[in-house]
Amino acid sequence: MASFRIALGRRRGLLFSLEAIVEILFPFKGINKGVLTSKQPIDTARNMSNVRPYADGRLRGGQRPGFCKASTVELPGPIVEIMTVTVVN
Repeated sequence: MASFRIALGRRRGLLFSLEAIVEILFPFKGINKGVLTSKQPIDTARNMSNVRPYADGRLRGGQRPGFCKASTVELPGPIVEIMTVTVVN
């Protein structure tokens, strides 16, 4: 649960606000761009970045971990384009 205070406007110099407790659910069903934002299905989001629904083997939502360096070799210049990456174990 989260608590928000929303400013509604000013009247005679006084600031009117509304405070509400709302439930914000993690979008476990992923991204859905097939409908209007106002008609978004429950448990979906229009846009997400760097999140994952499973963290530590539990369905709880969380931030995707960052990448670690695979090599300490310095490249001679900037990377312009990568066409294919193949990983061989």
